[in-house]
Amino acid sequence: MKRMRKSRAAGAGYDSILDTMTNVVGILIIVVAVTQLSVADAVDRGSRGQDQVVAEVSEEALASVRSSAQELGERLQDLEERWAGLELKSVDRRIELEQLERAIRELSAEAVNPTPFHAREATLKTELASLERQQASVEDAERDALARIRELKASLDSAETPQLADRPQVRLPNPDPARSKGKKIYRFFCRNGKVYPVDETQLDKKMFAEIKRVAGSLKTRSVVTKLDEIKQHFGDNDFGDEFFRLKINGWKRNEGRQIRYSLSAEYTLRPHAKGATLEQLKDPASVFGRKLALLDDAKRWIYFGVWEDSFEAYLAARQVAERSGFAVGWTPYAGAEFGWSLSGSGGSGPGAIPD
Repeated sequence: MKRMRKSRAAGAGYDSILDTMTNVVGILIIVVAVTQLSVADAVDRGSRGQDQVVAEVSEEALASVRSSAQELGERLQDLEERWAGLELKSVDRRIELEQLERAIRELSAEAVNPTPFHAREATLKTELASLERQQASVEDAERDALARIRELKASLDSAETPQLADRPQVRLPNPDPARSKGKKIYRFFCRNGKVYPVDETQLDKKMFAEIKRVAGSLKTRSVVTKLDEIKQHFGDNDFGDEFFRLKINGWKRNEGRQIRYSLSAEYTLRPHAKGATLEQLKDPASVFGRKLALLDDAKRWIYFGVWEDSFEAYLAARQVAERSGFAVGWTPYAGAEFGWSLSGSGGSGPGAIPD
């Protein structure tokens, strides 16, 4: 009997717990429902208020706001550009300020030490004095020249005009082509008031013999190759005749694969050579007369090389030659030497210099 009573007492306890839990759950459901209703109502009220605010903003107000925003943007851009310009000007002003400060420092240093200015001033004064002296010298020379010109003009005005008949007559320089055609030339030099025979045949014969002795051959390539030795040979030895000494001049140089060269032979009048004077030209026993007698006018024609100090001797010798039946020509000469020359170029390989 006791066990049965215990079982009923336990069942009654569970019922009260179940009632309590059921009540709590019901209360929670009611709270959740009330909360949802409150939130939905609040959302609905907020939505209706926003629509009301949007409806209250007019189109004019919106356009005004947009215009103000655009103006503010333009002003902002203008201010940015002005700011950039001010930054550039600021940099330029800073550079100018630095340059001015540097110039001030340099001037201050020079002011403290004026010695360079004084030295420069002394130099300029010296140069100025020199220029003034030169100017005075030029002015004196100009005055002297003008005085000399006046004297010469006065002398010319008072001088007597010489008679043309007293002057030597110079004939045409070239011989008659018909008379000299097919004939060999023979030269005479008129120099120092005298006439000298130029035996080119014998002079060239001697010269070529000596060149061949040194070069081993008369081919151009051999001669150019030994040019320095040939020049030395003719410089150390006296070759020629009683009137002229033979000399060899020239040069050569390599230009890449080319050899350029120049070679000349000179007939140099000996200082004590005895030519025919003006008084001796008509004498058959003179140097000029003897040489002329050995020449055949049918095979030779005479050519005179004339220096400016020997025109009178040339005219006299020409007259003698023409009377002997020779065709005669002449050419003026200047300088101290006469001869022939050879120049050219060729490759540096064997046989490249023309023979």
